[in-house]
Amino acid sequence: MQGAFAATSTVEARTMQPYQAHIEADKIQAGAQWLSKNGILHMKGDYWLGNETTSDGIFEAWIDSVRLDQTTGEGTFRLRWLLYYRPTMSSLDGTARGEINGNQIHGTFTSRQGSNLLEGVRTSGSFEGVLQGSTHVVIEVTGVTIYH
Repeated sequence: MQGAFAATSTVEARTMQPYQAHIEADKIQAGAQWLSKNGILHMKGDYWLGNETTSDGIFEAWIDSVRLDQTTGEGTFRLRWLLYYRPTMSSLDGTARGEINGNQIHGTFTSRQGSNLLEGVRTSGSFEGVLQGSTHVVIEVTGVTIYH
């Protein structure tokens, strides 16, 4: 038939559902830290390990940067994270960034594509938490899980 054409769509179906998690982690290894001339404490390379108790996951985080004003207790941070789920041997990894105000932290996170049973899964959202001393943190996470 002359002049006829077929149109196809490559739009993927995706499903979204709420995501919540409770994470507790401890600093296992300290990285580098230095104090700049203006009194800002810089940290990089700390390794944190803990549990995501909602789904029996292992939580790991590597600090890319912390900038903390020691006078005000305010600062910012960036990190890379990994959640490994023991029962399925699947994982999600991503990045987070946030702010520090005394012993309170809050920020946002996003993941890349997951592995194994989580292939095609992404998460993003926000978190808030409490630093208990300099080596323990408790975090509440809320967001969305996207299934492609």
